[in-house]
Order: sequence, then structure tokens, then C-alpha cells
Amino acid sequence: MVDSQKYPPYDYKLCPLDDPAEDLRVIKITLHCDSHDDKVEAQIVQFDEEQEYAALSWCWGSYNATEKATMRITHNDQPYDFQISLALNSALKQLRKYKVEYIWIDQVSINQGDVSERNNQVRMMAKIYTRAELVYVWLGEEKEVDSEDTGAAFRFMKTKVLQLEHFDHLVKDRMLHKDWNNMVELLKRPWFSRRWVVQEIALARDAVILCGPYRIKWVDFADAVSLFNDAEAEKHTVSRAIMMGKKEYGFKPRYFGHVPALSATRLVQVTNDLFRRRADHEKVALLSLEQLVSTFTAFNASDPKDTIYAVLAIAKDTMPRTSHADMKLMMRSYKREIQDKFIEQLSQKIVAKSYYVNYEQAVSDVFVDFVDFAISQSERTRALDIICRPWAPWPGSEDLFGDSNVPTRAVFPEAVSQRKDALGQDSIPSWIRSINGAAYGLEPKSKRMVRKNPDTLVGLPPQRNYTAAGTLPVTKLLRFEQGITKHSQYPELNGVHYHSMFVEGFVVDKVDNLRTASQMGNIPKDWAQVGRKSAHKSDQWEQLPDDYWRTLVADQGKNGNPPRHYPRLINHALESHVQGDTFSTQEAIDHPECQAVSEVLERVQSVIWNRRLVSTKEKRLGLVPEYAEKGDVIVILYGCSVPVILRKFVKTNKEVEEEGKSKLTRQQKMAARKIIESFRKFVAKRNQERSEGKLPTPHSTPRQNPLGGPLYGDKNNAQGVQKLDFGGGAMHAEPLSEHDVGLALVMEENTHRREEFTASGTNVEEKGSNSRYKIPGAFVTTPDDSPCISRKGTDIVAPGPTFPRTVVELTRTLTDNNPNPNVEPPIKADEHTFYQLIGECYLHGMMNGEAIPMQRSAEDDAKQRTAQEKENLAAMRRAAEDAKNLPPGEDIRSIHRSLTEPIVKSSVSPPPHALVESPLFMRTVFELR
Repeated sequence: MVDSQKYPPYDYKLCPLDDPAEDLRVIKITLHCDSHDDKVEAQIVQFDEEQEYAALSWCWGSYNATEKATMRITHNDQPYDFQISLALNSALKQLRKYKVEYIWIDQVSINQGDVSERNNQVRMMAKIYTRAELVYVWLGEEKEVDSEDTGAAFRFMKTKVLQLEHFDHLVKDRMLHKDWNNMVELLKRPWFSRRWVVQEIALARDAVILCGPYRIKWVDFADAVSLFNDAEAEKHTVSRAIMMGKKEYGFKPRYFGHVPALSATRLVQVTNDLFRRRADHEKVALLSLEQLVSTFTAFNASDPKDTIYAVLAIAKDTMPRTSHADMKLMMRSYKREIQDKFIEQLSQKIVAKSYYVNYEQAVSDVFVDFVDFAISQSERTRALDIICRPWAPWPGSEDLFGDSNVPTRAVFPEAVSQRKDALGQDSIPSWIRSINGAAYGLEPKSKRMVRKNPDTLVGLPPQRNYTAAGTLPVTKLLRFEQGITKHSQYPELNGVHYHSMFVEGFVVDKVDNLRTASQMGNIPKDWAQVGRKSAHKSDQWEQLPDDYWRTLVADQGKNGNPPRHYPRLINHALESHVQGDTFSTQEAIDHPECQAVSEVLERVQSVIWNRRLVSTKEKRLGLVPEYAEKGDVIVILYGCSVPVILRKFVKTNKEVEEEGKSKLTRQQKMAARKIIESFRKFVAKRNQERSEGKLPTPHSTPRQNPLGGPLYGDKNNAQGVQKLDFGGGAMHAEPLSEHDVGLALVMEENTHRREEFTASGTNVEEKGSNSRYKIPGAFVTTPDDSPCISRKGTDIVAPGPTFPRTVVELTRTLTDNNPNPNVEPPIKADEHTFYQLIGECYLHGMMNGEAIPMQRSAEDDAKQRTAQEKENLAAMRRAAEDAKNLPPGEDIRSIHRSLTEPIVKSSVSPPPHALVESPLFMRTVFELR
């Protein structure tokens, strides 16, 4: 339902931004409303540097909701209608009561229909919220559900929780059960789980929370929540002392769930840890982008891309920007701010990198950009831990690993998964883990945070619990490719876009004997049988095998190595339950005979929840994801702190051939992106100059375009060939995608041609000491002593602005045609196979670098075998030469047989790819999809 409209709809052309990368709009609310229908009246004005303003932080909900309200925007005394959500309408009416006049509101201040403006304004979020005099947080109306009493919750926090002299009594007073319940219900409001609020609160100079007519300062609210969390987190003090004794709460000892995982609790804690305040009260960011994205799994975003973009402004290692060509503008606009941040980062030995913001990209491209960035910024020996950590929004695919014989792809709903480059259906690769695998999740009915999965073995960055790859870092063979699947033997994959990550590592074992998956963190009876079968009697108690009890706790305690009493406690717990039945760990935790047993069982729960106990082919004990299957390989990747489970799949010959033609590396895609951006800016500038009469009309005859079709300036199209559009101008019909340009780069790089394509007929211009190589809309500048840029798709067409080669980075170093014969050639991935990541795993005896000496020994043995084979082949060649001088009666075949027999035994024709097993401990490049 939409309010009836009386006036024409508002158009942002009435208040254009002079520069969307620098300027912003604010709303001026009419405080004395004369409207008879009580509509909110306001003006939208461009921000004046000297004007104080507030900012609103609120929960959008569904932007396309059918129920909307209408506010009235006045421009030059002419009223216009502007549709807003009902939630925002309520917030504006409340702000009007508080006499708030100038305020920045994202839904109104940003033209949401202009993607380019959105890209630029997202980059400015830090500036917007830091400049705001006050940030108002709107939680919604006073009572959104019957069980809520917001006013009572606000009063309870201000008048009781913050009265510290009575706090110890407060957490045990059973008469206060309604007050505690009201407070927790308030923490479940949707605003607290919105991803954008993290930076909005973190960057605010001051903040006030509004809920209906009630208000509380953010600092008071945060202190009250922090005190409650401390009381409830470890001992569940309030739940046990107050709520457990009440029938209406079900006598639950953990009635409030896992409070530290609530988004409100996490928000309070993290915003306190995000910055360090300097003596001059300036904030210094402390957390990396990888840390922020990995931590905020409880926070949602309506647009999956905001999983990354919503926290860019508060990361210590990012400088958000909208394109690769606007560096000069950004330096001019924020020169002082950038210098200050750079100095701060130097003091921390951190260099911030520009991060590309583009809402036009496909979701998978945004996610892959983040993974690539996280790997590049991480400590190299744990850089690949990001592929084991759940962080991406859950796309909604069901039964991802339902059929182990068919590869699976996580796919978002159709509205999100359509790629603008027409490269098939967008899909999320297996090495981007969704929050469906996060340790805690929201219970739908009660809205409590409860355990859903085990804790990750890799932990949160920069934590490192294990060192499976020793000190070996991620190698230079790491790369990303993408394309569209065709001719696959799996029909479900045809027409689906894929992203591949190529990583180096080695197989250490294979999954063999799998036990039942642990449900709800309980110990299944077949697990208990494994321990009892191998247990041995000591003087006082039946001692569990070392590998068994250590596997149950992943060989870790709360603060590192497991305490020495762990095996005794685990054995006591196992003996206390009925023989042969599944052991309910939760019951033993809630009603413990001994508190120490309860604590060790909590550790067991956090490790085994939904995992399966496995005995490997090499007779090792371990824990694997519930979707693991017999035959999956256990791999240690260089740069990953834990082993992973991979599943192998085979490509058809046609599929391999097609991929060779159409796949793109990430470097080629980035080069294509820069070319298109530069050209768009160039075309926009030329179109503006033509409209102002500064340039003549475009050419009337088609000219040759190296990418096919007429050039951007061609007006005629007699042959029916669609025009290519870099700039999106009125005379361009078809947009040119990054993939199109990228493939042009591939063709040029493969042929190494030095063709000269320019509008003026020249490709290289000598100016002073620099040579300039032309690309669409830009030059690549290289020093005279640098190698000449060969035709790798970089010097394509059209004049334009000049950028240093180090900025645009459009070329890649070619492999030397005459490699050093003493240097081993790099290993390559088998192009006929790819792997899917099933998840991380615990493999006892292989978690702390034990496999590295074995891998080196296996490689040495392989080198010796190779050397022996080469020696035998050389002997064969010498025998063939000597055969010409054999004495009469000597049979060359007998000599040949004696020399070739050992070679034949070791050189049997390999089976088809589907049957080839990866040799243990041999370095391999795995293509992960």
C-alpha cells in the first residue's frame, strides 16, 4: 500500500551533486508543519561545509516493500512527493518532535537509482558519519511485538543495571525476571543485526538510541549490555539464578542462549575494540578487513555485496575508492586525510590498499575480490585460512553436498544471480564459505543465538591454532580464473559461471572409515566404541588412547594445549552414561556432577558438533565435515594452517578445450576493467565537449575497431554490427563487458603481436623521457629504460589521460623462452580435473608441521627415481648407437630388453583421469571451484 500522491515525484536533478566523490546532500526537515495530513515536509539541499548536521542510523527492511509512505519535498516553493519506507516515516516524525533540522539519511540523501553515485557515496561513509554532530539510532516503534516493553527496558538499564552498587544482587533477584527479559527482547531488534550499523556507530562522535518516544544515550546502553554479557557469558548467571526457576520460561538453564553471539552484544564489544584513541582524540583503526568480515557473521545486509562494502571505512588496511582512474581526484579531495592515515599505518607497519567499490559487479566477483585481497594482506603462512572460515551470506541453496558424485554450486536467487556480462548464471565457489556454517545462528522462534556448528579450527584472524603446513607460505602459483562451464558431463553445471582458485599443496591421506555425524554435539555410540576398543587399564582408571581423547578436543584447551587432566575427565564422563547409548553432552553440562567435567564437555561440543569421526586409509584418526565421503582426499595447502578435505571431479575433453578459449585470469579481468573505466571517462568528457560545441560531430564513416565492430565515434552502422559501448553515451547501443575486453587481451597476449591501433594512426609517442602506450581513454606511461610493452591488450585505441604504469598495471611479465635448465619448471594443475572444497578437518598427528618432512622425503625419492629413469634411457640410446658395431650373431633385442625392462615396469600407461589417484606427499597444484 502506498500513500496517495498529490504532486509530481521528486527528481534528483533538482539537487545535483557537483562531484559525487566529494559532495553530499542533507535533508532540512520543516519543524513547523502546516500540512493537514501530517506528512513530513522537508527540503533536499547540498551540504554546506560550515553547516552542522546529524545522521540517522536505521533499519531499512525491504526497500521494495509494498507498504510505503510519502514525504513532501519542497524545491523553490514547488512541492514534490518522495516515497519512503514506513519505518523511515516514523523516524522522521520522531526527529521532528526533537527539533532535529538538518540530517543525513542514506535512503534520501543518496540517489539510490544511480549506481555511480552510490559507489562514490559508499566511499565517503567514514567522512559522513565522522562529521555528523550526532548520530540518531532508530530502533522502531515502541511495541512491535506483544511481549515487548521498551519503556521498561530503557528505565531498567538506566536506573538499575548501571547502579553498580546493587548489580551483584540484581543478577540473582528472581523478582526482576520481567525486566531482564524486556532488556534481552530489546537486543533482538532488527537494527542490531544490520551490517551498516557497525561503522555508523563506530565512527559516530556521539549517538542516541530512539525507540518510539523513549531514548537512551549509546554510552549508557553499551555499558549496560556489556555488564549483562559479563554476567551471562560464562556462568549463565541470570539464566540459572532467575529464569530457570520460572515456569513461563520453561525452566531452561540457558534461557537467553549464547549471549556473546547476539548481534547487539557483538556490536557493543567490537565497536569498543575497533579503534585506539590517540592523545588528540583521533581514532586509529586496529582491525583488518579480513578480521571485520570474519567477525560480523551475525550482521545482515540486504545487498550481499555490502557484506564487504559496509565495513570498508573502518578497516585498517583499506582505502575505499570507486575506480582506478580517480586517484588524482581522491588525492586532491582527501590529501590531508590520506596523509594522516598513511602516517598512522606506517607506525603500525601496515600499508592500506585501495579497495574497489562497484555495485555493478556480480556478487561472486565482489566475493572473489575480497578473498584475493585478504590473501594478499594476510601473514603468508596462514593466508589461505580465509577459505576455511564462514563469512559470506547464505545464498539459500539446499543440500549442497547431497550427491557426492555431482559437483555443487551455491547460487543466489535469480534476481541476484544474473550477471550483467551475460556469462551464465552467477555462482559462489566452494572455497567461499557461507555463514550457514557459522558456529552460532538465530533460533527462528525465540530469536536466541544457539550453537549450530562447531567452532572453526582456523579460528578468527590473526589467531592461529595450528601449523599444518609448517612455516611454508602460500606460493606464487596462486591464481584465480573464471569462465562459463560448457560441455560438462554434469548437466547441472552447463551454463553456470565459475571461479577457480589454483593453490599448491600435497595429499597426506584419504577418507576411509566414517562414523556417524555428531548431532547437537553428542558423542554417538560408535564413537564411544572406538575409544573403548583401544582403551587400556591403568592402576586406577581405564585410560583412553591418546589420539582418541585428543581428537575429541582437537588437541586444544581454552588457552592452548589441553590440560593434563582432560583424558581423566573425558573418561569419567563416558563411563557415567548408559553403556551403548549416545552420550548427551548437553545434559551432562546442564546438570554436572563436577564443574570441571562440564567445562571439558563444552570444549568437546565446540569441536565435534556436526562433524564425523574418521579413520583414514593410513590408519589415522580425525574429524571431518558431515558432508565428507569415503574417497575424499585430505590435503595440506601451503599457506593454510589446517588440513582440508577436497573432492575430485573430472572434465570432458570438450570442456577443457572450451575453457582454454574463454577463461580469464584475474589479472586480465582487472586490466579489462581499467581499460573500460578509462574509456568511459574519456567518452563522457568528449560527449560533454560535443554538447557544448567544443568538438565537431563524430566521424560519419566506420573505422576499424580491434575488438570488432565500429569504434565508439562511429555514427553509421550500415552492416548491422552492434556498436560497442564503453561510456554509456546516447550514441552507444551495446555495453562492452570486462569479459569481452579481457578475451581481447588474451588473444593479443597469446599472439604477442605488436599491432598499432590508434585513431590517429600512431601507437607510441615520444615525449621527453617517457613513452606512452595508448589504451581506450588512457596512456600507460613507462620510463625509457623499462622494457617495451608488447601487444598484450594494453595499447588498444584512443587518446586520453596519462597514468603511470605502476598505477594501472596492465601488463604481465612473459615467461622466459629460454628458462634456466638447472631450475625445475613450475608444476601445473591437471587441466582435466578440478576439486571442490568440502571443508577443514582435524587429522591427528598432522596439525603442526609433521607432514612437511614426509613431503620432502617423498620428493627426494621421486627425484632419485626420475634420475634413475633418465640414466636408463641414456643407456638405451648408447646401446642403440653401439648396435651398428655388434659382432656377428649378437641380438640387439636382448640388450634392449635388459635395459628397458625396469623402465617398462615403472612406465605403465596411466588410467583415465577419473581413476588416477594423487600420489601422497607429492607437490600438486589443485584447481578449486
